[in-house]
Amino acid sequence: MALHIKTANQVGTLDVICVIFILSVVLAFYHYGIEQHWWEVASGCGDFDRIPMNFEDFKSQLLAKLPKRCDEIDWTLFGLSMSGYNFLVSIGLVVFSLPYNLFHKKV
Repeated sequence: MALHIKTANQVGTLDVICVIFILSVVLAFYHYGIEQHWWEVASGCGDFDRIPMNFEDFKSQLLAKLPKRCDEIDWTLFGLSMSGYNFLVSIGLVVFSLPYNLFHKKV
């Protein structure tokens, strides 16, 4: 939307969009690496740090279903998980937006 407004800083908007896409590539690659067991999870994905304050809290924690682990893959298509597709789409967005951003910069 800001790219169509004449008074908006269009070059700055393009810079922010490119940075967001690059961060998306990094985050998707990190998550894909966790799923492939290339590295360990830095911290738990669930709420494992909560200390029960009374017996009822303790009992409810024991009976509650544990959250899904970060390295468990729920769904794949053609051998790629959702984080793999996120990585590929994010790379595509960077490849598409970076030349567009560089082309529209005023020197």
